[in-house]
Amino acid sequence: MGLRINTNILSLNAQRNLNNTSRSLGKALERLASGSRINRAGDDAAGLAISEGLKAQRRGLGQAVRNANDSLGFLNTAEGALSEITNITQRLRELAIQAANGAIGAKERGFLDDEVSALLEEFNRIASQAEFNGTKLLDGTFDSTELQVGVNKGETITFTIGDARTSSLGALAILSGAQNQLGSSFSGLTLGAAATSISPNASSDSLSHLGNGYSSIAVAAAVNAQLGVTGIRADVQDTVLKINALDTITMGTVAAFVDGDFSINGISIVGSVATVDDMLDTINDFSSSTGVKARLVANSTDDIELYAEDGRNVVVSVVAGATAAGEVFNIFDDAENIQSAGGLNVLFTAAGVASSGLTDKIYTGAIQISSAETVIIGGTNTSAAFGFAEQVIAVDSDNAIFSIDVSTQESAQDALQTVDATLSQLNGLRSGLGSVQNRLESTIRNLGISLENISAAESQIRDADIAAETAELTRAQILQQAGVAVLGQANTAAQVALSLLRF
Repeated sequence: MGLRINTNILSLNAQRNLNNTSRSLGKALERLASGSRINRAGDDAAGLAISEGLKAQRRGLGQAVRNANDSLGFLNTAEGALSEITNITQRLRELAIQAANGAIGAKERGFLDDEVSALLEEFNRIASQAEFNGTKLLDGTFDSTELQVGVNKGETITFTIGDARTSSLGALAILSGAQNQLGSSFSGLTLGAAATSISPNASSDSLSHLGNGYSSIAVAAAVNAQLGVTGIRADVQDTVLKINALDTITMGTVAAFVDGDFSINGISIVGSVATVDDMLDTINDFSSSTGVKARLVANSTDDIELYAEDGRNVVVSVVAGATAAGEVFNIFDDAENIQSAGGLNVLFTAAGVASSGLTDKIYTGAIQISSAETVIIGGTNTSAAFGFAEQVIAVDSDNAIFSIDVSTQESAQDALQTVDATLSQLNGLRSGLGSVQNRLESTIRNLGISLENISAAESQIRDADIAAETAELTRAQILQQAGVAVLGQANTAAQVALSLLRF
């Protein structure tokens, strides 16, 4: 390598390496000062894009947790007010029981009635004034609302509370044991406490509409699945179908049921029948498969009824021309309890031939529907369809809990019934709130786990490794010191050429 004085290559090389070292030193200092491995897009373009997405998700999860906690406070406020209202109602029940006792006089009942009035005023005050952040909770103005508890659209929890004022609680309308209850119309209504107003409404909205063949169990399950939203409860009653043995039965003559002639719930009933007891035994032999049992009708020696205790459908099928020699049985609707698509009349004649065929006639168990609100039930009002006939079961608020008094023994008894209905409704309201509270607590725990995992993933990409960066800083500092020393030597290297010019 020749000696040159115009261009100092050694110095330029030392300067370049010193600049690189200075940049490394500055980056290490920046990462240590900020705690972040990525401080600009150039540090890691792909990592920045991924970490920004994770950052948005992390911040969204944090807000979702705060939303859920705010919602818990909202629900806790409502539940606290309902808890105190329940305590008041329990005291009202004690007073009603005390006033119903014939051992106390009218004067004492007057004192009890005064306390009842005072408690009802406080009851109504709490329900009317309970609020959260300016929102009334229990006065009936709070509609169904959605709680945003996720980071994306649609990740919500929907709930409602209901009206807890004294003008709304205590009135209960119940529909049970109705003829053709799932058929073309409602009748035979049984009213609960303080429910007096029931009227049809041909233009009402539908609560539920069921196609042909749906069971009472499925209906009740579908209704109860929306209990927290609608406040409507459905309970399944027994399904009962009578088989009427006519006077022309010749006892002792064997009637043979051949496979496929007569079936219950799709199971062929096969056997020989000479007596009513034989008929009972034959049907009950297949009860484990059909879910249907047979028994004698009360106060009868020859009338049999089929029943399904769990309310399942009873599907009866008889083939036209089925042989049942010597027996006459008439299978028909029980107007007191059976809901069917139309009249059923299958006769096993004395000649032993079914006079008409019956394929899959469905008998549906009665459903009891109860609610503290006006119940709107809709469906097609024809005898051919299994569905709810359109009807409005309205509650008369004039007889709600605010109207109770215990001034007489009789009114105390009535008050007790209304208070019990109120307690049941309050328990339903609190139960609904409790389920949402538990759901929110589970949501908060799940969000916390997600937040932790997302934060860890973001940190892995974005955050600086302090140990590694400290080592890099030390290395850069040493190289910088060495670079400065070498640069000094390189800058003086050209002076060697001057020694050649000395004489």
